[in-house]
Amino acid sequence: MFDPSRLPISSELQSYIADELKRIIAFEAKTKRRVRLRKVEDHKRFERVVSAILCDLAHAHLEERGSWRYATFSKEILGRAGRGPDFITETFPGIVRLLSEPAIALVEYEPGRYSPFGGRCTTLRAGKILRSAIRKHGFHFGDLKSDLALRGESIRLRGPKQEGKKRGAVMLVPLGEPADGFRREVDQLNQWYDKADLACDVLPDGRRCDLSSRYLRRHFNNGRMDHGGRFFGAFWLDMKAAHRLQCLTINGERVVSLDFGQCAVRIAYGHAGVSVPAGDLYGVGNLSRDGVKKVMNALLHSSKELSRFPRDTRPDFGPGFGFHQVVRIIQARHAPIAHLFGTGFGMTGFFIESQVIVKSLLELMDMGIVALPVHDCVVVPRSAALAARDVLLKTFTEVTGAVGEVEMEQDKYATTRLPQ
Repeated sequence: MFDPSRLPISSELQSYIADELKRIIAFEAKTKRRVRLRKVEDHKRFERVVSAILCDLAHAHLEERGSWRYATFSKEILGRAGRGPDFITETFPGIVRLLSEPAIALVEYEPGRYSPFGGRCTTLRAGKILRSAIRKHGFHFGDLKSDLALRGESIRLRGPKQEGKKRGAVMLVPLGEPADGFRREVDQLNQWYDKADLACDVLPDGRRCDLSSRYLRRHFNNGRMDHGGRFFGAFWLDMKAAHRLQCLTINGERVVSLDFGQCAVRIAYGHAGVSVPAGDLYGVGNLSRDGVKKVMNALLHSSKELSRFPRDTRPDFGPGFGFHQVVRIIQARHAPIAHLFGTGFGMTGFFIESQVIVKSLLELMDMGIVALPVHDCVVVPRSAALAARDVLLKTFTEVTGAVGEVEMEQDKYATTRLPQ
């Protein structure tokens, strides 16, 4: 969707947008689009809208050349209080049309496409003049920043997954607790990350990371605030794990990844109030470890009894093993949590996991340690690895009631090894 929170922070981009505003106003006067000057407040709002459009479409073009943004032209939505920034009003469609005039050519738009966000939306992208300016001036992600106050809701709730669709429809977040508390926690973290010293080398595939993309949202599922809760949105979440270790720095220091081992199964044991058994939890008889891991996760996430191997797991088991035989062997190894199989516990497990991560991040923030969440993992500066590991293990037990396990990983080309 079109993101009106983007601002120009470099003097070069600020100067370019100021020049374009003068050109637009001159065009309006020449073509008699406007007979009278805008009032002071209306002029400020006009400048803010133009700046937001140019910044976000430049950002879209930097992410992927020629890519589009979805935006609504609905007067009912644009005129409704509380729906987006106060400067995006009923005048927004007219400003987009103005910027798309052939003599201006800053925007291209197509009305009325069906969007993945629901309903029909207009699509916008950088016009030929804006694309030319990006090339000429060498504008990049570092010229842009997001205003946190305009990023919108920091928690998102989706309904149950609909048949034939990848995810459920977006729902209104319920008022009061626990939503208010979750929102305060995420807002705290977003303010912390906004000021963090993060840097990233050019990725091995030649792409640059958008370091301004630090705004996290927690996504809840099935219309419930106790299902899901994982983080989405920030640039480091879209990076490959190896690239994070190889290219990302925090406070100028290379990073280490701290991953919870066998997280879903340990959470299930904690939920059942039973001690976690010793040894490898995915080590079940002579079955393939990778196969057992995939099947166990499928059993925990499915809301009904499974009757066949999950997709792409059959090759993990030899021809002598049928699906029901494999399940019986797993159930015998993990009898204390077998009653959770086929109950849809997985989303509850995700919520418990996300609570562990949030509580750990806030404690590390209080210690002055920048820790970046990646689902059931955090990324921290190498010097903070042991302190962060201790916090994660302590918090895991406090939240889940089970003993956790944390695996540390660093870039394979690092010259020094992490302490164990």
